Amino acid sequence: MDSNSATDIDQLRRIADRLAEGPAPIVAAAAMEQAEELYAAIDRLEAAAAARVRAVDAAGQARAEGYTSTVAWLRESCAMRGSRAAERVLVARQLRRLPETAARFAAGTMGYCAAAVVARVVRNLDEADTARAEPILVDAADGGGPDQAAILGRRIHNILHPDGGLPDSEKQFARRWLKIDDLLDGMGRIDALLDPELKNRLRAALDPLAKPAGPDDPRTAGQRNADALDALLRGRQHTHMTVVVDLGTLAGGATPGILPDGSPIPAEDARRIAQNAGLSRVIVGPDSLPLDVGREHRLVTPAIRKALEVRDRGCVVEGCTMPAAWCEADHVQPWFLGGQTSLANTALCCPAHNRFKNRHPDRVEITRHPGGKITYRIQRTHRRNTRPSRDGPHRQAA
Repeated sequence: MDSNSATDIDQLRRIADRLAEGPAPIVAAAAMEQAEELYAAIDRLEAAAAARVRAVDAAGQARAEGYTSTVAWLRESCAMRGSRAAERVLVARQLRRLPETAARFAAGTMGYCAAAVVARVVRNLDEADTARAEPILVDAADGGGPDQAAILGRRIHNILHPDGGLPDSEKQFARRWLKIDDLLDGMGRIDALLDPELKNRLRAALDPLAKPAGPDDPRTAGQRNADALDALLRGRQHTHMTVVVDLGTLAGGATPGILPDGSPIPAEDARRIAQNAGLSRVIVGPDSLPLDVGREHRLVTPAIRKALEVRDRGCVVEGCTMPAAWCEADHVQPWFLGGQTSLANTALCCPAHNRFKNRHPDRVEITRHPGGKITYRIQRTHRRNTRPSRDGPHRQAA
């Protein structure tokens, strides 16, 4: 880190400590004024952070340090929610294509929220449309703030192409995406951008199932669509999802079932799922961890794989949130070095971390816990703890 920047950041954190630990003004008007000034300062710091995130992202530094992506680095090292980290990376990347937004953001004449709106709108536009859209969006943000820019952004294609010309279908297909975000209460939010063909196929499949069940149907349109999606998934080939259920639960007990991500579900829901599911037996010990299912094969057997999903529930690298379904079964001690294919010598690892372990075995610390669980810790070549401690980040060193 540049010595001047490092000194400035250190002083900044000391000032932030004093402000956070000190009392707010008693007079509400003074508190309001100071809050406005603080948020303006936060916007300036977001601009400084964005420049540094862009440098990290462009150099691929996060992957070099063992993180799966720049987003994962921010999420793990800076204690961010995944959605917040993803937005910071999006802004950092898109500012390269947005010279006016970047200049205003850096100068303090545009706040972070407005810059983020512009970045989200143009992320799926080509270079020509981005150049035309940016001044329109910046003017909207100047006149009506981020909300007005967001409203305009939803109509940006019609604004840029008033003649009704259709966008290139291949470019539309390349822009497709779908993600499922986990919420704190265990529910999930689906967000997607679908190409016209997929959108219409999905709508054609959902619409017949989403019709109101008579004039007194109490469900909203959104609830009917959710129920239609559920019916659609149930009607096709059964989806394979592991639910760990106590034998006593199947017999009427109250012990919750456990979903692949570790979330508990009520016993009655576990029994309902079991009624139409295939059942497989996994023997567990008194600590509820699977016992070794053995057999010396180079490739992991289905029995070992199932036990790994029950035990690990996802990538065993500390801080990684990759679910079990997307992970590979990794030999803790490599097969070619005499490692056995057994539950005791395998662990779930996401593809990115599995590659990192194979390339940098000297930078992966392996810990075996009581009961058989295994965790990996990536040894970073650079590690500065930015998480706040109870004593404050600077009081400890005082």
